[in-house]
Amino acid sequence: MKKITILLVWALLCLNFKIKAQDLKALKLGDKVPEIFWQQEHSVYKNGQIVKQNLSAFKGKLLIIDFWATWCSTCFHKFSFLDSLQKKKSKNLNVLMVNTTKTGDDLSKIKNSISTYSEGKTFSIPTIYDDQYLMSLFPHQMLSHYVWINKLGIVVAYTGSDFVNSTNIELSIARFAKP
Repeated sequence: MKKITILLVWALLCLNFKIKAQDLKALKLGDKVPEIFWQQEHSVYKNGQIVKQNLSAFKGKLLIIDFWATWCSTCFHKFSFLDSLQKKKSKNLNVLMVNTTKTGDDLSKIKNSISTYSEGKTFSIPTIYDDQYLMSLFPHQMLSHYVWINKLGIVVAYTGSDFVNSTNIELSIARFAKP
């Protein structure tokens, strides 16, 4: 009887986890990100520090999420551009780099890659590492992959690196500048 009860509890727990996983659906263009998107806690590497933080500070501005990997050479091409733009447009723009569990990268590889790239300069863009949540919301097959979320929290674009340029960023900021 005890074994049957344990098996029954185990089965119910498995069903519960499956239902929760199904609640997390991939977002399409025009979808508003759920409130949990801003509240979900992430492991973040920034300026040599590792912290746990949510994305609430990124609300109300254009947010460009850059999915990347240490083994993706094309991913590094936009780092300098995005870092300088982040500093210039900090009132209207947030950039967030994301390295998912799917890449196979660990924290030491990420640190080394960012350190090599920055060559001692301050790199202001935070990197979420060991991510599964954002990968579930914004699934993709190729890198580099960018997700654009406007200041209203609406997914407005999925792009490759070719579309990440000053003109497109300025247009996106201007389009939603007025309340």
